[in-house]
Amino acid sequence: MKQEHVGALVVLKDDEPIGMVTDRDLALFAMLEGQPTDAVESCTSTPLLTVDENATVQEAADKMRRHAVRRLAVQGAYGRLAGVVAADEFFAAVGSQLGQLAAAIQREFRIEEYPTPPQPLLGKE
Repeated sequence: MKQEHVGALVVLKDDEPIGMVTDRDLALFAMLEGQPTDAVESCTSTPLLTVDENATVQEAADKMRRHAVRRLAVQGAYGRLAGVVAADEFFAAVGSQLGQLAAAIQREFRIEEYPTPPQPLLGKE
């Protein structure tokens, strides 16, 4: 996880996804047990919580909130694992959208504050 700069991994058993282990899970397990573990399965959160790849951001966020998790496995075609989505990615996307909205509102305020003076009609003054 450290090498790949990720905070979670999907755990497979017989090539089937069974759960997820996070950096937090590992830290808590080591703290409670007093030593690191060699068996990833012992600190894996099961069952694996998934969201369909066609789900909306709102649906995924709702599922995260209901289950008090920050990551969901994304289920693609034929039930295959397509990836992992994290709440942090939603925050980044929403933050970007809010920034764009704020910029648009500021432009509107400037236009209202400094309206363009009326232009004279051509040939008539």
